[in-house]
Amino acid sequence: MSVAVICWLLGMAGVPLPRWLWVETLLPGWNGLLIGVTCMAQIGLSLLFDSRYDHKLSRVYAWMIWYPIAYWILNTATTIWAVPKTMMRKRGSRGRWTSPDRGAHMPAGGSASPSTPASSAG
Repeated sequence: MSVAVICWLLGMAGVPLPRWLWVETLLPGWNGLLIGVTCMAQIGLSLLFDSRYDHKLSRVYAWMIWYPIAYWILNTATTIWAVPKTMMRKRGSRGRWTSPDRGAHMPAGGSASPSTPASSAG
């Protein structure tokens, strides 16, 4: 999507682009309409199934189309953020999640479970 926006902006600025890079409009054509109608049909069907449990859910049907759009925007932003970082790191190094410190610390013995006093056998 970001490539399409960049190509559209370049075309609007008058930069000559090859035919295969020319983006006439950012508005979706018939394929965008097909995706939107399919999404709304799936959401409508799920509302039909869930209407037994949540009677007020149908009031927000018109706003549910924004969920996939928000998902796609978040997915695109995550990809734009992560791919360059991944491609620029040292070859052969592993990706590792570093969890932030939340105040929980391991006891000196290394066991995560709380220590229990030794029971005296009889």
